[in-house]
Amino acid sequence: MDSSYAPLCLYPANVELISRCILITDKSIYKHQDDQDHISLLFLPKISDSDSNIYLIETSHASSCCPQGYFIVYLFCEDKAKTNKNNFDQVINLLFRNASETESEKANVLFSYFFSHIDSGSLVKEMEKNESKPANLHLVSGAKVCLDFDHHVKEAKRIFKEICPDQEFMPRPPDPEDIIIDDNEETQSNKQSD
Repeated sequence: MDSSYAPLCLYPANVELISRCILITDKSIYKHQDDQDHISLLFLPKISDSDSNIYLIETSHASSCCPQGYFIVYLFCEDKAKTNKNNFDQVINLLFRNASETESEKANVLFSYFFSHIDSGSLVKEMEKNESKPANLHLVSGAKVCLDFDHHVKEAKRIFKEICPDQEFMPRPPDPEDIIIDDNEETQSNKQSD
């Protein structure tokens, strides 16, 4: 079960948050030399110790996320400001058109949505040790502030080994040339079923 669905009694008093922002814009933040739509990925390092590194992903209609002519911009970071919108103000003001800018080549933000959630990645081990948690309940961390899924694969392997200790986790599939297909057996079984 995703740890965000765990009862609040399993959480420690102090929790860290992850801030997320979803924007819909009318232009790409990146000027492409060709007319193809692309997916843009930016890593924006923190400016000061009180800030967070911000990850930005921009997708076009080519990713089937939005209609042609629009772009989805997804930003996420550790929540240092304790108000999710403040985490992204500098980046949004830098990359997108402000209300005060009348003539600008920057993209317009047509829609914005800001939210925060608990970063349960560091809490799962503590929550697993909680005596009030049922023994058959396995908790996994939610989305983290990273671009890969290595942590989630390790968690899945740990839980799999707890449930099925004698089984191999994600066994390698056979090579296509090692698979033997016997058409005679299939034909005979089809005749018998008729």
